[in-house]
Amino acid sequence: REDGEAEAVNTFQLALAVEAEHAELYAGALKNLESLRGGNPVVYYVCPFCGSTTSQAGFDFCPVCSTPEDEFEEIR
Repeated sequence: REDGEAEAVNTFQLALAVEAEHAELYAGALKNLESLRGGNPVVYYVCPFCGSTTSQAGFDFCPVCSTPEDEFEEIR
């Protein structure tokens, strides 16, 4: 910020938001580890621009960077 690098600031803000989401996903997976073993696979949707990840479908845009849902990659 002090150097006036707005793009760098934006990149770090996106990374911070996405990593907070990832931390929540990891915590949820650890909490439900036994039920996840050998059961139904969880489907995740990953934003190709910022890496935002969710297991919930049916959104219009990425909550972090506004990429449309139809551009997200489905991961099983």
